[in-house]
Amino acid sequence: MDIPLFNLLLRAAVLAGIVLATYLLVRYLLGRWLLAFVVHNRPAWLSIIERRRLVRWTTYAVTALVGVVFLPIVTDHLAVLGEWSRLAGTSLVLFLTALALNALINVAIDVYDTYPLSRQVPLTALAQILKVLIFLFLGFMGVSLLLGVSPIYSISVLVAVLAALSFILQDIIRNIVAGLQLAGNRMVAIGDWIEMPEYGADGSVLEVNVTAVKVQNWDRAIVTVPTNAMVTHSFKNWRAMQDSNGRRIQRSVIVDVRTIVPAAPELVQRFAGVPAVRDYLAGFELVKDR
Repeated sequence: MDIPLFNLLLRAAVLAGIVLATYLLVRYLLGRWLLAFVVHNRPAWLSIIERRRLVRWTTYAVTALVGVVFLPIVTDHLAVLGEWSRLAGTSLVLFLTALALNALINVAIDVYDTYPLSRQVPLTALAQILKVLIFLFLGFMGVSLLLGVSPIYSISVLVAVLAALSFILQDIIRNIVAGLQLAGNRMVAIGDWIEMPEYGADGSVLEVNVTAVKVQNWDRAIVTVPTNAMVTHSFKNWRAMQDSNGRRIQRSVIVDVRTIVPAAPELVQRFAGVPAVRDYLAGFELVKDR
């Protein structure tokens, strides 16, 4: 066997062993300590973590990072192939990091939704914006590495692209800003009964996201209202009535002014036997005596 090929295979075996050991170690630590801590303190969070695959994507990202760090063991004497391997490995690390951060944000939002505060201040819109920024940033970092340019230049290009998109996607940006205003000012929350005749909305709020608010009317129809419209137009929110467990009803009472007469003693004595006004008339007599 050729000696350089033997050395290459030996180094590849060492790298594979390091990557495998890292994967098993990270998997063991996250499974042993993190999940055990969650089960002991917040058992309900375990299903959320498993459903969002936080442990899996975190393990993959850390393993890929360690693999890229030790990749020169194999590729230090390979010219073009070594450079392409490093770029491919770095791109993989960025991609897996984005997925791990996405899973972490999903877990945080799902956990937040288990608390009553989430109905008053929904953070779904903020989480979606954060995801977009993370994927854009890591994506431009990966492109800068593939093109061999400085990350600072990539960030500058990202800012320029966002500035250009701000003119093209004005409606979407306005909806995003409006969604943050709705969440920050607690103007509408999931479960609120709102009325917005301009859009035919009269029912319970199902979802508040970046671009729209979903309302289920009392006939089970789903109405989608742009978040920007919730800020620029008026709507009625019955949250206070629902929280008070009561409802104020206003009715008009027609009174003939010709029937209004001074409260003579005979009239007071006549109505003193009516239970509904007995206490009032007793106070009236006290004031009259003074």
